[in-house]
Amino acid sequence: MGSRVVEAEYEKGMLKPSTPLTLRPGERVHLIVMRQPDPKRWDLSRLAQSPAADEAVLAEQGLEGWAANLEAEDRQSVTCNSPVGSPEKNPGLNRRGNG
Repeated sequence: MGSRVVEAEYEKGMLKPSTPLTLRPGERVHLIVMRQPDPKRWDLSRLAQSPAADEAVLAEQGLEGWAANLEAEDRQSVTCNSPVGSPEKNPGLNRRGNG
């Protein structure tokens, strides 16, 4: 059977698939359980907000500055990891560093 997505309902400690499975009695399987959105548990209107609203919340929390600092560190590490004697920095050098 390979793998496939099957909906199931959880009742009295057991998962009951909504469609029949082609399994032998006693056959063992691997499960990945993903809950479906439940309006009782999730604020779906908040989750449906546009990404721009999420970005505004992150900016208010100071994460915009944090992200800018990470980007600056990345740029600095790229600059530091490129040796001065590299062909990229000095086109007159060959790959062995000889002129």
